[in-house]
Amino acid sequence: MILESISVGLIVGSCVSFIKSLSFNSSSLSLELMTIFEQMRIGVPIVAGDKEVWLLPTINKEIVYPWGHRFLINLPVGKSSRDVIMAKQALSEALRKDVDIKFDNGLILDIFNEKLPEMVTYHYVQRKDWKVPLGINQRHDVHYFDFDAPYPHFVDGGLSGSGKSCIIRIMLTSLIMNKHDDLQLYLADMKEGVEFMIFEHIECVRGFATTLKELLQVASTVEAIMLERLTTMRKNNMRKWNNDKCVLCIDEMSDLIETDHDPDKRLKQAIKAKLRAISAKGRAAGCWLILSTQRPTVNSVPGDIRTNISTAIAFRTRDEIQSRTILDAPDAAYLPDIPGRAIYQHGVKQEIIQCFYLDDVDAEILLESAPRKEIAHAHNESKSDPGIQQPAINETAVKTKKMGKRPVVLK
Repeated sequence: MILESISVGLIVGSCVSFIKSLSFNSSSLSLELMTIFEQMRIGVPIVAGDKEVWLLPTINKEIVYPWGHRFLINLPVGKSSRDVIMAKQALSEALRKDVDIKFDNGLILDIFNEKLPEMVTYHYVQRKDWKVPLGINQRHDVHYFDFDAPYPHFVDGGLSGSGKSCIIRIMLTSLIMNKHDDLQLYLADMKEGVEFMIFEHIECVRGFATTLKELLQVASTVEAIMLERLTTMRKNNMRKWNNDKCVLCIDEMSDLIETDHDPDKRLKQAIKAKLRAISAKGRAAGCWLILSTQRPTVNSVPGDIRTNISTAIAFRTRDEIQSRTILDAPDAAYLPDIPGRAIYQHGVKQEIIQCFYLDDVDAEILLESAPRKEIAHAHNESKSDPGIQQPAINETAVKTKKMGKRPVVLK
C-alpha cells in the first residue's frame, strides 16, 4: 500500500512537471523535444501496480539565440546526464537538426538552426596578446589558441588535404604579424620546405630545417635556449619566463617514424629526445611546440610527448586508431569529408569547429609588412656535427631591415 502510494505520487509529480515544462513556452520545438524524449524513453521507469510509467526530463527554460534554441533541462532522479549525452546522435536524427549536449550545473541542450559552414575565410585582426584564431563553432563563437595560457604546446593531425597545413599557416602568420619583436621561430618543413617557404626569410625565423640532420640542429638550439632560461629563472627566483618566446614548429612528424634497419634510427631517436625534453620543461621557459602530422601514430607522435600536449586539433583521420593518437577518442574518424572540419580539444573539452581558411597567396600578402632578412639565402647550410647545440643560422651574420608593421586586413 505504501509502495503504491509512492508510485502514484511519483506519477502525479511527473505529470505535473511535464505540464509545467510545457507551460513556460509553447513553442513547437519544445513540444517536439518532449515527444521525442517520451518516444526514446529518455527517463526513469516507474512501476505502478501492473503498469510501467516513465519519468521524463523537464524543460526549465528555453532561450532563443540567433544560431538556434537552448534548452535548460532537469533530469529525473536516477537518470544520468551521460546517458542523454550518449543519445546525442539519435536526438539529432529525430529532430533533423544538429544538436549539442553538455552538463554545466544542469543539462544544456542546444538545437541549431543551420549546419556549420563548410568554409570560413580568415581575416587578420591585430592583437596584443598571444592568441591566434583557429575557427568557429556552430554558435559562431571564434575559438582561439592562447600560447601564453597554461597549455602552450599544440598538435594537429589528419588526412592529406584535411586542413592541417592551413591551420599551421594561420598560426604562424598570426604570431609573426602580432608578436614579431617578441618571437623566435624555428621551423622544420620536412616536405622540402614547400609548406613553410613563405616564412623562411622573415626576420624572426631564426632556424629553418628541411632534413633530419637540420631538424636535430634546430631542436638542439631550442633545447639549449630552454635550459639557459631555466637556469636564469632559478637564479632569479622566477616561476615564468616573461620575455621573448621561442616556438619550434614541425611539419611533418611522420618523418620521425622508425622502420626496421632504419639508417636514420639514432638520428630520429635523438630528435624525439629533444622534443620530449621541450614538451616536458618548455612551458615555463616560454619554449613552445607546434607539431603536425598526416599519419598520427604512436611512432610519429610518441605517447610521452603527446601526454605533455593538452591542446590538439584533429581533422578527419583514416581510422579510430589515428583519431585516438590525437584526441584519445575515436570521433575524428567520423568527421565529414569537409576540408577544415575538425575537433578542437583543449584540456578535457572537445568541440567540432570549422577552421579558418588562408591560402599561401593571401598569407604572403599579409606578411609583406613583416621585417625581413636582407640576405638572399637564410637557410642553414651548415655541415657541422648535428649533435652540437648551435643555432641553425649564424645570427651575427644576418643584417635586417625594418619595414612598417601596418595591420593588413583581407576584405
